[in-house]
Amino acid sequence: MIDGLIPEPVAAAIVAPGSTGKSFWLMQLAACVASGTPFMGQSVPRPGGVLMLGAEDDRDEMARRLQSIVKEYEWDGCRLDPEALGENFSPISVLGQDNRLTYHDGRDIVRDARRVNEVIATANSIPNLRLIIIDPVSRFRSGDENANEAATRFVEVLEQIRQETGVTVLCAHHSRKGSTGDGADDIRGASAFVDALRFAGTLSKPAKGSCEEADKLVRFTVVKSNYRTDVSEYWMRRGVGGVLKPTEKPKKSSSQARADARDKGDERYQEALPILLKLVKDKAEAGTPLTRNALRQYSGQAGIFRMGDQNLRGVVSRAIEERDITLHDDGTLHLW
Repeated sequence: MIDGLIPEPVAAAIVAPGSTGKSFWLMQLAACVASGTPFMGQSVPRPGGVLMLGAEDDRDEMARRLQSIVKEYEWDGCRLDPEALGENFSPISVLGQDNRLTYHDGRDIVRDARRVNEVIATANSIPNLRLIIIDPVSRFRSGDENANEAATRFVEVLEQIRQETGVTVLCAHHSRKGSTGDGADDIRGASAFVDALRFAGTLSKPAKGSCEEADKLVRFTVVKSNYRTDVSEYWMRRGVGGVLKPTEKPKKSSSQARADARDKGDERYQEALPILLKLVKDKAEAGTPLTRNALRQYSGQAGIFRMGDQNLRGVVSRAIEERDITLHDDGTLHLW
């Protein structure tokens, strides 16, 4: 579908918390597949028709977003061919409708054959079909999203649509509360949903204060792929109108860098302290108590602390300050 990124034909999902930009991301993907324009720097090998079923936005909002995408791409010197968009891209708002492809019949979760066949027929009516987008999962299924049976029945519907159209079916889904977007466990709902997907990517925002302009940045991460993917992560920045644009991985803010340094120092100290205490104790009991300068012989990657002289000096100074060891008046180190 997208060279080195999204495989085909598979059942796939893009997962993110609300207001992260997944609907914009999906529409940009659709516009690129329809027009043959590179998507986030990756080529579209075979452009063609796209069916996008949107159950959270009305027709006017979908049109506004597409207009913003077209304008921003042209501004960046990457014009989206309007003729190709008109011929190949079919965004359909189904806001406010009963779109459930699976439902509870009183005993089990079953598929709604009429609705499923309608989606398949609509998709197959699009010439040179390349992609189907369903946005979001929650508006197209019934049952407890944490129940494996309900999740399995829904994925079976996605697989049926994929088999009868021959293209990738990509659905939008929400992530778990407090998720970071780092792994498949961040995908909300039953594990059966994740297990049955052939590809899943996440969109996530960096933590507030972790980098410059954190509120405008979005990270894409591949968290599951049963096929070759050359791109496992990239960063985007929100542009005018909410359009997502590729950008460099952000540098950590100075406050975050200091916090990371503190965390690393704490980890280094906790690892080295038991070794230091034992060494000080053994040397004192042997009648040859250590001095701070004498500890230098234990520094370096080959030493027992496996750290450089400066880091070891820092550990010893902190141990003295926190009274884990005691510096006597004669310059020797003891546990008392």
